[in-house]
Amino acid sequence: MAIKPVDQLDSNVAAAEDLRYYAWTDSLACGHEGIDADHRCLFDIAERLRNASLQEQDNTVVANILRELLSYIQGHFAREEALMAAVNYPGFEDHRFEHSLLARHVRKLYQDFVDEKPIAYTDMWQFLRRWLRYHIMESDMHIARYVAKAKQPDAANEASLYPGAGS
Repeated sequence: MAIKPVDQLDSNVAAAEDLRYYAWTDSLACGHEGIDADHRCLFDIAERLRNASLQEQDNTVVANILRELLSYIQGHFAREEALMAAVNYPGFEDHRFEHSLLARHVRKLYQDFVDEKPIAYTDMWQFLRRWLRYHIMESDMHIARYVAKAKQPDAANEASLYPGAGS
């Protein structure tokens, strides 16, 4: 599998973006309803975080959104990892490692914010946008294709991982 440079991934979807910095586009859809719904929600949370910091909203608002982002990525990663385990996805450990890197980064960002350490917001926004796009377009696309070909998990098992998927 050839890994594309992150900047190249950005240029592939830039034309379809609207005015939102974290704009969800159909080119980011991996084809798994539950995963795509989670990703859309992640983009929405990231957009709210960016807007709150740009608008210099109260620190409590920004801290709450950072906490929400951390909580949501942890839940999303748990669902994705359970799905990978259910189908014996061969890239499971590498994928889980990618998840751990983002979770650690967001935890540190949250802690730095709470500790009132200086945060380079532009760097944070760019990192998060690039990470989400790269991870979705490269890593998560592989999972979705693998799950689509796999006989497992059965519909009931998958529904428990992603309620509302397939309905």
